[in-house]
Formats: sequence, C-alpha cells, structure tokens
Amino acid sequence: MRMDVQELSWTSMWTAWLIHTKIRKMFSKEIDHRQTNCLQFIVPYAHLHMKILVAFDFDHTIIDENSDLYVRKLAPGGTIPSEISQLYSNRGWTEYMGAIFQYLHDNNTTSKDIHDCMLEIPLVQGMKELFDFMNSDQFDVIIISDSNSVFIDDILSASDLSDIVQSVYTNPARFSQADCLELVYYHTQDWCELSTVNLCKGHILDSHIKLQAEQGVVYDVVAYVGDGTNDLCPALRLKSKTDLILPRIGYSLMEKLEDPHLDIRGTIIPWTTGQDIIMALKQSMSAADDKPHPDTTLS
Repeated sequence: MRMDVQELSWTSMWTAWLIHTKIRKMFSKEIDHRQTNCLQFIVPYAHLHMKILVAFDFDHTIIDENSDLYVRKLAPGGTIPSEISQLYSNRGWTEYMGAIFQYLHDNNTTSKDIHDCMLEIPLVQGMKELFDFMNSDQFDVIIISDSNSVFIDDILSASDLSDIVQSVYTNPARFSQADCLELVYYHTQDWCELSTVNLCKGHILDSHIKLQAEQGVVYDVVAYVGDGTNDLCPALRLKSKTDLILPRIGYSLMEKLEDPHLDIRGTIIPWTTGQDIIMALKQSMSAADDKPHPDTTLS
C-alpha cells in the first residue's frame, strides 16, 4: 500500500492522541513542553483522508454475463443433460457446477478452452474506468462472489484489474492433474436464510471490515455494488446513511430493496454503468469534505 505523511488515517490520529495522553499521565503537570510541542507538530499532519471500502459482486456487476452460465456454451451443442440440470438449487449450486465441469471434461473440454471462454466475457460498461478511478490508497476494493477463483482470476488478469483488488472471496477452484476444473465451498453456513449454503456475503463483508479494523484500518464509507438476490444480505449489513448500496438497474437486487419491511440503513443509489458509480463515490467524498474537521491541536 502506498502511504505518505499527508495521508494518515483517523487511526493514526487516535494513536497519537493515546501517546500524548500516556505522556501527560507519566509526567502529570510537570510534562516537558518540548514533548507536547512535538506531538502538536505530528498530529496536524495526520491529514483527515477518507478511507472507502468498495465491495463488488462479480457476475452481472463487474462482468456483463454470469460466468457459470456462460461456460455451458462449451458443452456439446451448448446443452447440459437434464440429469445434471436437476442438481440446480437456489440454496447453492456448487454441486451443479461441479457436475458441469466434469461433463465438460468428459467431452474433451480443456483448461485452455475454459480460460479462452472466460476471456470472451466483456466488462460492464464503464467498469474499467471505475477501477482506474479507485486505484489509489483512498480505496480498498474487494470482490465477494459465488463464482469461483479460476474464472475471477482469469478475467481480472486479462483486464489488468488484479492489482487494484485487495481481496477476492469466492469458491476456491483449480484444475486437477487430469485437467478437470474442480471447486469447493467457500464455507458452509446455516445462519443466513438470505444466502446460499456455501457463501454468506454479508458475513464475509462483516468479517473483512472487522479484520481491517484489527489492522488499524477503519472505513469512513462502505459501498456495496451488486445485482442479484444473494447481494441483499451484504446490502443490509451496511450501518449508516453514509454507506452506499449500489444495485444495478434492471436486476433482482433492485426489486428486493423495494420491500418496505426491510431495515435498510445505507443510502440506495441505482446504477447502470461504471460512470454512475464513479459519480456516487465522488458525491460521497465531496459530502465528507464539506463537513468541518475537528481541531487536531492537542493542548
């Protein structure tokens, strides 16, 4: 991560304040004013620089297809046998996809065929510009997806987005020695009815924020960008009106968020292109800049 003295976070200011307080307690009223002056020099440079977490779904959010459905075109005639289709469940389709990958392998589909297939999928309009905009220390970017690590890694690498994404949370996948794509659950959960058995996106989002806080990173704004039904859980985890729920227009998340019984605390901003999301982030940053900053001088 890039860092300079002008871009220290609130956490840095808090740490400086604690140091200052400890010194005052050690020396009571006899504190050496040279130490106080030193701290007064440091703290103003702990510039109040916003830290924003932007969490993305992948399919129909970053890319303009569902990668799991798109790969089925490699099947003979582009058709999946009914006995495999019957494995599909809206509570999770890892077994279903595993059976598809085995079927593709049995019909001589190679890892190169699958890689090439993924590279055909376009990004959503304006998504490359959005990621370029977020390519700074001010943003942390993560992906939480029910796709798999092979598909996501292929597309991020081909699109030159890998270095901008801090973490990817998805179902682990790899090609076996026989060249068959295999995948496993990200985790197994039974606590969230809004999520699939293998992936609770809200739990993952909360865990990421908690882990970052333990490392001294506290977010001023959390934005969640998604499109589908399984994006409702993380959208409902946002805690403040300053947080942004960004549902793609024309997809099921937008419809789900219209339920008046939901406890929605974030601000909903629908989007169509990456440029819409850039505008939403800029507005959020501008609103924060307009707020008066507290006095950073310690007495």
